[in-house]
Amino acid sequence: MFVFMRRYTLKKLKICMVILMTGCGLIAEAAADLSVAPIFTDNMVLQRNMPIPVWGRAKPGENVEVRFNGQHKSVMTGTDGCWKVVLEPLAASSKSEILTIATGRESLTLKNVLVGEVWLCSGQSNMEWPVQKALNANIELSQADNPLIRIFDMPRQPSAFPQKDVPRVTDWKVCSPENIKDFSAVGYFFGRDLQKDLNVPIGLIDSSWGGTMAESWISAEALGIIPETQKTLHNLKDRSVASSRQCAAGIYQAEPLKNGWAELACPAAESWPVMKLPAKWQQRGLDFSGIIWFRHKIMLPEQWAGHDLELSLGAVDKTDITYFNEVKVGATGGLFDQSVYSRRRIYKVPGHLVKAGANVIAVRARSEFYDGGMTGPAEAMSLKCPDLPDSKPLELAGDWRYAVEHCLGLCSPNLPTQLFNGMVQPLMPLAFRGVIWYQGEDNQNNPELYQKLLSTLITDWRSRWGQGNFPFLIVQLANFRSPMEFQADSRWAVLREAQAQTAAALPNVDMITAIDIGEPGDVHPKNKQEVGRRLAVNALAEVYGKNVANGRGPIFKAVKLDGGSLRISFDNTEGCLKIAGTDKLKGFVIAGEDGKFYTANARIDGNTVILNSALVPAPCAARYDWADSPVGNLCNKYDLPAEPFRTD
Repeated sequence: MFVFMRRYTLKKLKICMVILMTGCGLIAEAAADLSVAPIFTDNMVLQRNMPIPVWGRAKPGENVEVRFNGQHKSVMTGTDGCWKVVLEPLAASSKSEILTIATGRESLTLKNVLVGEVWLCSGQSNMEWPVQKALNANIELSQADNPLIRIFDMPRQPSAFPQKDVPRVTDWKVCSPENIKDFSAVGYFFGRDLQKDLNVPIGLIDSSWGGTMAESWISAEALGIIPETQKTLHNLKDRSVASSRQCAAGIYQAEPLKNGWAELACPAAESWPVMKLPAKWQQRGLDFSGIIWFRHKIMLPEQWAGHDLELSLGAVDKTDITYFNEVKVGATGGLFDQSVYSRRRIYKVPGHLVKAGANVIAVRARSEFYDGGMTGPAEAMSLKCPDLPDSKPLELAGDWRYAVEHCLGLCSPNLPTQLFNGMVQPLMPLAFRGVIWYQGEDNQNNPELYQKLLSTLITDWRSRWGQGNFPFLIVQLANFRSPMEFQADSRWAVLREAQAQTAAALPNVDMITAIDIGEPGDVHPKNKQEVGRRLAVNALAEVYGKNVANGRGPIFKAVKLDGGSLRISFDNTEGCLKIAGTDKLKGFVIAGEDGKFYTANARIDGNTVILNSALVPAPCAARYDWADSPVGNLCNKYDLPAEPFRTD
């Protein structure tokens, strides 16, 4: 069930696994005792009109002072060195400010800090999809200089355990063509439109990951309440326990060596277990992510001594540092991209390292999530001497010694709870306005469960953040695959229904639909501008109280029998129902008691639609846009499409 779809190779992602953290979540720093949570950096936006928590570390029992915009707060650290202050609510300000944090011994300053509206952008690939791949990207990027928009790209880190803070590998950035190109297109266009209308600074945090399921974004405690996910959690717990035991058994506590475990004189390596390569180490029984060293001793003929060699390892999933006789000869990786972690490694070995007899190849393979290892293929693993073309290459596939340097446990963006642990929990308790959410494609195999999952996610995030029922805006899935008027078994239609039901059932949750702006042949439609615009006008209407359309089209209200016809009434018509594009209303089907649906004759009558069919003399059910890629064309006066529904 929890299988990551590796079709999403969207952009250069920062992958940082930070498992061993201190009590309040900050990485210990040798250079200084005072630190602030890594979400606080130069160029950030603080949330206006709301208490603003600021937290970090210092020495135990030390007084920490925080100064910002005329406020001065102080607090004494606890025995764990953690500190937190809460600034009083502030009005929006586009004036650059300095936030100062100090003890009696040292201080930190954050520069170019603004106060405005902060939004969290989360979900899977359609939220992650970058500006540089959106519609008219070149034009959009050329117009993207806006110092009042600030962005923070959350490092991608699945984690088996809840993390307390953001890895120190990224900063808030000022919106510019270069900075925005890899940022969420939906998030950027949403923020851009908000900024134009509100005329205040906008801060956007992108915490999304393509191909991920809702279960990944929910805490273990919350998932444990859902009966349908309890078994999955139990199985994951069993795997995690077994993984931890494997890690404990496999870690070798050797004395520090100059080149790790690459040294020739490494007596412990003689007793390391053997793994037959090529393989993913999960295929060999090691059910965890982390860093594993592979060593291979190879005998070279006399005539090769002193000659440059070509070392071919095949692919290494995901990154490697490779040594020959203690000296680094190559390294590849660092990007979450199929073209990188499946790339065959071919490294030059300088002749001065090559000697007759025993030589040692050592590979430090790192995989922060999913599978890892030297994956070949076998025919790509060899050592040859180009200076001696008649000499036979030496095959490297076969038995290699291995040892575990570091175990990260079970790490995958599509294991339950892991993105909550690594990409949501670390942001708490940052003050922010609300969430925009675009996810669901990878829950299509069990759409009936999705309302429970999404409702649980929203309720759990709100409870843990402690900011009340903050706004949560959902993007209903776009049309996808071949256009059809009706598709009885459409899982996407059921999932869209679950999204709409969630929005209707929970307070301060709303939804916009993308049912008319998808692309049948592409699960990633490029028109992210319209998605962002609809989200923005919804926020302006429902969150900020502006007198604008709320970004939603007609919403099913009721159905009643009217002679031999069904009369459908709608909310959110804005006083007008109309047909988009053609003079014929499409997308409606009706059925009698036998449950067989037929295309309906449909016509608009004021703020209702009347449906009938000669094939259904006694209709009792209707559906609209019930297909993966439906063809409906009903909209309101703002040309916003009617949302899919069924009455049965």
